[in-house]
Amino acid sequence: MGLTDNAENYLLRNSKAISDFYSKAYTETLDILNNFSKTKASRKRAAAVLLQIEGIVKELDDETKKFIEDKIPATYKDFGLATKKDIRKLGAKVDDSFALIHTRAVQAIADDSYLRFARSMQGVINSAEDFVSLKIQKELRETLASGLIKGEARDKISKEVQEQIEKQGVTAFIDKGGKRWQLNTYSRMLSRTVLQQAGNQGNENVLIENGFDVVKVSTHGTICPLCIPYEGKYLSLTGQTKGVTTIEEARRNGLFHPNCMHTFSATNPNDYGQAKRQPSPEPLTREQRKELNQILKDNEIQGDLRRNLRTEDKRKNFFKAQKEVKKKFN
Repeated sequence: MGLTDNAENYLLRNSKAISDFYSKAYTETLDILNNFSKTKASRKRAAAVLLQIEGIVKELDDETKKFIEDKIPATYKDFGLATKKDIRKLGAKVDDSFALIHTRAVQAIADDSYLRFARSMQGVINSAEDFVSLKIQKELRETLASGLIKGEARDKISKEVQEQIEKQGVTAFIDKGGKRWQLNTYSRMLSRTVLQQAGNQGNENVLIENGFDVVKVSTHGTICPLCIPYEGKYLSLTGQTKGVTTIEEARRNGLFHPNCMHTFSATNPNDYGQAKRQPSPEPLTREQRKELNQILKDNEIQGDLRRNLRTEDKRKNFFKAQKEVKKKFN
């Protein structure tokens, strides 16, 4: 219903500008570090390089603030307005006021979003400092060992540092599993995620404000192990509808994870009985995950959805995998 049917396109469209800006900054930072790796290291050159990168981060900070000030409130409001239209279609009255709860919710999401982007920006500076330090330390060790860095030794050091830069990239964030997120991929994921959270929170608050408790999760043929149990299923926003899994429990089990495109829509109160009869969704078991991984492997499916849709053959494999997953788990 409403915007929830087009949530993925909405999130991609509204996160594109900031994602592109971060990708450009990522490329510029890599160029600066690669150029530094090819020259003789000195404190003066190191300071100049870090100053350049701090300038790039300052621009990122300015653009991030604009993105958050503009897109977070707009997304929250757009999802909320679409939900109000859905409620009217169900024949219910709608509270059209913008209560204090909404203002506070938007501010809380905006503050949290900025902190998450700020951590990635600090990660860029830390990553740059690490590479600059690596170059200086390698040259210092070579100097102590031989008394003078000759051309061949300097080329070797430059190559080692460049290989390290190529291998690690500019790290914006290291997650709990130890995965290094490069600035371009992390910013793309984060921008979509904060908008999804803003939209879903606006959706949820409007529904609760208007007396709705049971919602239905959107469906788009997911192949994600975290989302499969909940796609197209009913959830309770407050826990007041007994026998229906709460949205909070679904979140704890991984629904609406980073980069997730799922949302939810209002359910007619006349259908709450159907929701109660629905079997309680359960996370996939270890055996089910193995079966899912085998389906994805057989169809050569990789993690990023858009990567699987780039060619005709990839699209065929992806749609085939979708059908197999739906048949197996729904």
